[in-house]
Formats: sequence, C-alpha cells, structure tokens
Amino acid sequence: QLMDYCSTRIRWKNSPDGTASRCLSKEEFYHSGEFRHEEVVANGVPYAFHIKRPKNAPADAKLPVVLLLHGHGEPAWLFCYKNGWAELADETGEFVLVLPDSPENAWKVERDENLFEVLLAKLDEVTSVDLERVYLTGFSNGSLATCWYGERHPHLFAAIAPWNSPMVCYEDELLASGYELPIFAINGDLDHKMDVPRRFYPEFFSAFLRLNEGTPVPGGDGPVGLVPDEVWDSENYYTVANGYEQGQRMTSYVFHDKNGCAKVSYTQISEMPHGAIPDEARATWTFIRRFRRPANSKTIEMVEQHVLN
Repeated sequence: QLMDYCSTRIRWKNSPDGTASRCLSKEEFYHSGEFRHEEVVANGVPYAFHIKRPKNAPADAKLPVVLLLHGHGEPAWLFCYKNGWAELADETGEFVLVLPDSPENAWKVERDENLFEVLLAKLDEVTSVDLERVYLTGFSNGSLATCWYGERHPHLFAAIAPWNSPMVCYEDELLASGYELPIFAINGDLDHKMDVPRRFYPEFFSAFLRLNEGTPVPGGDGPVGLVPDEVWDSENYYTVANGYEQGQRMTSYVFHDKNGCAKVSYTQISEMPHGAIPDEARATWTFIRRFRRPANSKTIEMVEQHVLN
C-alpha cells in the first residue's frame, strides 16, 4: 500500500522520469539570489511572494508575468523547480515568474479573493512588468485556485492554465461578465483525482468555447467530449525540433474561436498520475504567450510576433 501511494501521489511530483530528486532547502531558496522576496497584505492577511526575472533580461524590460500557484501543502520554496517554469524563464528570457505563498499552504477562495489585484500592483512597483500580459497557472490546489480567481477576476489576466485538478466553472457569472479568457488546461490520464471530474469536461470546455467566441460541437473521440478543430501530438507539434523531450506523452485537443484562432485547449499526458513534467511548462507558455488583454478591455488581442509552430 505504501508503494502504491508513493507511485501515484509522490514520485511524479519530483522529476520527469519518476526518480526522486533533491529539492532546495528553504534556507537555500531564500539565499540563492535567484528570487526576489516580497510581501503584500490582502484582506488583512500577509502573503509572501517570490519574483524571478530571467537571468539575462535587462532590468528595465517590461516583461509578461506568469503567476504560478503551488499545490496544497507545498510552499513555493518546495514547488519552484518541480515544473519547468523557472528553467524556461531563463531559457527564453521572455517572462517574469512570480510564485505567491498561501497561508496554511492552501488556497481558499473566500480568504484570498482580492489578493491578485494587490499583488500585481506591488509587483509593478518593484520590477518592470507588462500588466497587459499576466497569465495565471497552478498545480493541483493551485490549479483549482487558477480556475476560481481567473474566472472571478478575468480583467486581470490574458489567459489561464490549470494543471491537474478538477476544473470548476462559474459558468453563468463568467459568461455574463463578457470577458474573453483563453485557457490551456492539462491533466494526467492516470490522475486519481480526475476520475469523477472528467465527466464534467464537456460542460466546462463548452462554457470556455462560448466565452471565447467558439462553437462547441458534441462528440469526438477525445477526453473532452467535444469535436476539436486540431489535435496536436508528437508527430505534428510536440516534436524534438520544437524543444520537447517527452512529447510522445502529450496530446492536445484544440478549439478555435470564430476567426480560427486557437483559444481553448485540453492536453492529456499519458502514463501520468498526479504530477507534472517540464514539457508542460513549455507547451503552456507557447500557447498563452500569444494573448494580451489591453487595460480595461473585455476582449483579448493577439501578440503577432509569437506563433504556435
């Protein structure tokens, strides 16, 4: 029983091939010099957050922001190198990575409701960022929080990317708001937490398609329960040439808006329990970086210099 628990719940959170790997200690994280450590107070609650600018990025470059939310019981100093985002920031030089810490190591929608508006204002004070290109993503409990806060405060984000959690949708509230919100969602095919939530995929992705001016068509052979406009896999997209080391495990079901733009996607990772691999960060960034939300705009604009292939 212990081995089964470790296999499905622990080992896939440590490294791409399941081999246990050493994490930084808390002291090493705080003294490495790689992250800047800040704090804000929202709703009377203090929140630490940690900022990583790419190593070779000019200090005054206004870079997009990836807000990365940790899972339950996994503070930022344990989480920061498990998913590929930190390495990708340095490789591409294209975004500032921000990891907030939740009190009690768990995101709670009522307590944290107004956090991100306050955090982004402080972030804009302490480093140079492009607040029209803020992207929210997270793993497990952080993925739930990505859905909660992205859908309840869409004006703050250009896109969201929930990884490995039940995907909740405030459908009536979200559609009534009139805000477009592209989404790149990921889950593992063997994730024990998804057995029941998978039944609600058609409803969830249909809502996001309508939100992004797409038309859901029931059916198809994929896990979403809708007919995709494209299917990306290791033969046509997740290739070695495009930088993917484990692309053979990745399949994306992609849906277009009325103009033929890929706005909604669900990616399934094969032979994957509750965990993530670095290739997911690369796939997510390639998808979400194309979107910008101009200040006070309900619509999304495309960043033309970034293409999917």
